[in-house]
Amino acid sequence: MDMSSEILTRIGCILVMIPIMGFWFNKGSAHEKLKKKYISRDSFSLNLAPLKHKRLGFHCIILIIVFFTAGATILHQTFQVTLEEVLLDTNLRIPLRLSGIKMTEYNLQESASQRQVEQNHGFLLIQDVVLLPDEVLLLVPLSSQKFRFKDKESLQCSFEDNFYTQLKGIEYLDRAQGVAAVRCQAPGQDVQWSAKSVALVDNIHNPVVTETMKVNAVFMNYSQPIEWHHMVYESFITGKDIVLFAKGINHKQGLNVATKDLRCIFNGTIETTVTVSAQEVFRCQHPEEDVLYQLYGSKITLSVHGNPIPSVIYYDMPPSYHRPLRYAHIRTTESKKMKLCACTMVFNVAKFIREWVMYNSHLGVEHFFLYDNNSEDNLEQILESGLSGYNVSRYPWPWAKTQEAGFSHCALMAREKCQWMMYTDVDEFVFSHSWLNKQVGPEVEGIQAVKSNSKALTAGALLNMVMSLSSQRKKPSRISESHIGQVSFKCRNFGPSGLTEHPDRGVTQGYTCRERQEKRFKSILLLEAASPSLLNIIHRFQLKKGYKTLYVKSSMAVINHYKYQAWSEFKVKFKRRVSAYVVDWSESKNPTSQDRTPGLSNKAIQPRDWEHRFCEVNDTSLKDFAIRVFSLVSARSPKCVDATSPMVSNSQLELLMGALSILQSLVSVQTTKEHSEDLL
Repeated sequence: MDMSSEILTRIGCILVMIPIMGFWFNKGSAHEKLKKKYISRDSFSLNLAPLKHKRLGFHCIILIIVFFTAGATILHQTFQVTLEEVLLDTNLRIPLRLSGIKMTEYNLQESASQRQVEQNHGFLLIQDVVLLPDEVLLLVPLSSQKFRFKDKESLQCSFEDNFYTQLKGIEYLDRAQGVAAVRCQAPGQDVQWSAKSVALVDNIHNPVVTETMKVNAVFMNYSQPIEWHHMVYESFITGKDIVLFAKGINHKQGLNVATKDLRCIFNGTIETTVTVSAQEVFRCQHPEEDVLYQLYGSKITLSVHGNPIPSVIYYDMPPSYHRPLRYAHIRTTESKKMKLCACTMVFNVAKFIREWVMYNSHLGVEHFFLYDNNSEDNLEQILESGLSGYNVSRYPWPWAKTQEAGFSHCALMAREKCQWMMYTDVDEFVFSHSWLNKQVGPEVEGIQAVKSNSKALTAGALLNMVMSLSSQRKKPSRISESHIGQVSFKCRNFGPSGLTEHPDRGVTQGYTCRERQEKRFKSILLLEAASPSLLNIIHRFQLKKGYKTLYVKSSMAVINHYKYQAWSEFKVKFKRRVSAYVVDWSESKNPTSQDRTPGLSNKAIQPRDWEHRFCEVNDTSLKDFAIRVFSLVSARSPKCVDATSPMVSNSQLELLMGALSILQSLVSVQTTKEHSEDLL
């Protein structure tokens, strides 16, 4: 029996049963009394508590089954979903409250329909194709957030005319439905291809089967990939509005398209106003409540002067309307929030990250948010194995030249978790001479003695400094200047310090010579003080009215920026600058930019005297501080013994272990020969 016959049969049964049930229900005075007793006309609800009459109970059960079957049939045909999907609120998340909404009027975007086709038939479909610099990004909706590709090392990217390129990586984006971001090496300019031709295959060019999922070349939206520099690429849904992140609208720093010339477009049909236009951040109002469910899963984009731009973002309703909630944070009281967190954007920093996390963790940073911009050095594995005892979250962020937008997104995402957010790079370390000069106490022996002097240590020193500075209030001249919403520190730039390779013991131990002049500022932001525009320039945010920035004097604290490192590390910066409004060094534009390095051209050619440049002041203060602090930390807690490893090279560690082995053998000279051999 086909589906249409089955539907007609069910409808026929229902039509036959309704008059029979009606005739039974209305006959006789006894049944009328029972009807009044057990069934309320106003609410049309059954009261089965006093039910004793077996015959009536039997017929009531039949009545419930009939209405339940009829409802399921109508629901299935009207909404095109199964009853299980409705009850579990999964996949399409059709609401249980259906009044006033005609689901048959849905006009979902084609790609949203593809997502459901994929789940019904077991196929993974490529939803969007983005052309990044040197890469092609495939966005693949997944059946669930837990789905993962297996044996991805054997996968290849297939283009037209049997042309194959290397699979560079697969990331899983933080989206409500689950989306895989598949990065493929871009074909050469001489290769003609379309978005429809892209697929994933195994190393012998067969379709890939992962469990019950097949990676297929099906792609039905358009033939040309989206250009990375002109698109809506990310979003953040709040209860009040939608924050879209888009490139290609506000081209220059400080020159923003007026909000009156912008519209937020849902499904190509519904428009809402744009309330904020700043850098790559645009805030849009939600559609009217009566069409929210109709628009779920449809594409969102921005129109400029009536012209929509490409987008890879699909509408997920406000957190209060469905579950599971995207970025749904239960509102946390200030007392339960973490006091100080840190956020940074990273690329291939696996060799640096351990030193930076441990140093800042000692100073009071409680949570680290890493926006990973397509790293290729196994950063995820390093975080799992080398920093498992620290609170570090890694967020895949595949979008090129979007540092400001990433910081804005981080401010939104972490606002319910943290009070203050430090925005520095992994080669930047906050330092105060007062920490080095702090009285540690007399020489002590043993772990317990060191613990008794823990108040003299500098644990949490940065957190304490921020809390102290933010609580200081001079007599304000205006009410709007009474609250400190941001603390900014000057930067001291360090040079290669005579090194030709990356220092084994870390940047704080290897680079000790710097420029005399202090340049720029880096900041720690009170998240609630950030302006709705989320505007930020060089790690400093625009603040709401009622807040101001406190610029810390260098005598109190600075940031040691290990900027000009050994050439093998420094030349990587020629690949691409992360800021949206900074010209890449390989380009000849804007040669006088402060972001450029003095004395270098637009080619990564090492100067002869590079290792001796930018060296005017010999400064070992932070190096000495780190040695003192981490040696004390290792004595205070066995959990932190590995904190000394960045300060000790492998060869030194082998010598220390050898000396320890000899010492143990001398101490145990009275033991048996077998035991002595075990020690040696």
